[in-house]
Amino acid sequence: MVFAADLKLQEQEAVAAFLANGSQDSFRALFEALYPKLVSYFVVRGLELPVAEELAQDVLMTTYQHANSLRQKECFFGWLFRVAGNRHLQYLRQRKRKIETVGLTPNSVRGLKRGDTT
Repeated sequence: MVFAADLKLQEQEAVAAFLANGSQDSFRALFEALYPKLVSYFVVRGLELPVAEELAQDVLMTTYQHANSLRQKECFFGWLFRVAGNRHLQYLRQRKRKIETVGLTPNSVRGLKRGDTT
């Protein structure tokens, strides 16, 4: 049985190891520790599971690529969830742009004559 305190310790150890050396092995441990937490973060905000999983992967890849830009290592979790929040907003904006509305516009109506159905 794994307790919440043990999980928190595993997360902290994974973060510390990753920030110390940035190796692929330490990133793998970080991924395994934080991926479920990030998926939950997105699901709680109303995203479907496949989308939440994809966004969690995106956030962790961003973490891998930009962790060296983190000035205060003790602020890692705040930074991580700021990245997650920004990625969520980006996804919502992209989804909003993809929604197409169907209807008549002034330009599409001008060429029609009364009684014309084409």
